[in-house]
Amino acid sequence: MNKKDIPRKADKGSLSVSTETASTAKNFHLIRFADILLWYAEALIETGDYQKAGTYINKVRERASQFYLKAADPNTMKETTSPYVMEDLVHGQTGKDAASNYRIGLWPSAQFSSKEGVIEALRFERKLELALEGHRWFDLARWGIAGEEINN
Repeated sequence: MNKKDIPRKADKGSLSVSTETASTAKNFHLIRFADILLWYAEALIETGDYQKAGTYINKVRERASQFYLKAADPNTMKETTSPYVMEDLVHGQTGKDAASNYRIGLWPSAQFSSKEGVIEALRFERKLELALEGHRWFDLARWGIAGEEINN
């Protein structure tokens, strides 16, 4: 169920809602810190400050490198030995017993030298960081590339 901007049935009288929609118990909007960082980076891109925008995009990557999912036995849900590793290129560390192979590093500063490069990094980060949270379609529509991306 899409959880983005769906009014609650209880709000029907106070809002100008003309259709009956599915409702959830979530009656407030959740905004993750990574989303705020990426919004700010997008605003910086629009003002032409590409290097600073890249700093905020890399902050999201750096935060992602701090944690990873460890492998667990599905029957006991206790950590188990795994052949997969977490390769943290940000801090130069390798974690063991990961649930999958992870490799996280920062975008190189050269990526942020042009508007096209920093937009590519921003769009990729939003795609990864906010996956399955109901943002993708709205991002594609806002950027004007929904048709192109969906057709690909």
